[in-house]
Amino acid sequence: MRQVEILRQVWTHHFYWDATGSLRWRDGHELPPTSLRFDSPYDTDAHYCVKNGTEWSGYRAHFTEACDPDLPEVVVHAAATIAPVQDGTLLDQIHADLADLHLLPGEHLVDAAYPTPGRPTASR
Repeated sequence: MRQVEILRQVWTHHFYWDATGSLRWRDGHELPPTSLRFDSPYDTDAHYCVKNGTEWSGYRAHFTEACDPDLPEVVVHAAATIAPVQDGTLLDQIHADLADLHLLPGEHLVDAAYPTPGRPTASR
């Protein structure tokens, strides 16, 4: 039964048997990586994350907006991932999705979390 397996995983993530045979709560540094554990038995895809001091449990949303000065600013692409997925890992997929939609920008402005040193050269 799925619910029983989820409960088993919650217990495994948060508790352990110590050397004396006592059940103990795991401290934060003893927890599995956030990409492997879920924070809610009601949504096992929701994961804990911290970015720039902001903490949350859930997902990350990535929006691409058209910024042509002669046109309205509209969202032309949206993507959602589990929270631990780093922003930069999505840029290639976002570009591929925009290419499929014939919406590749002449210039793609991104925040500091997306680019890598080799990406500007590779994107040409």
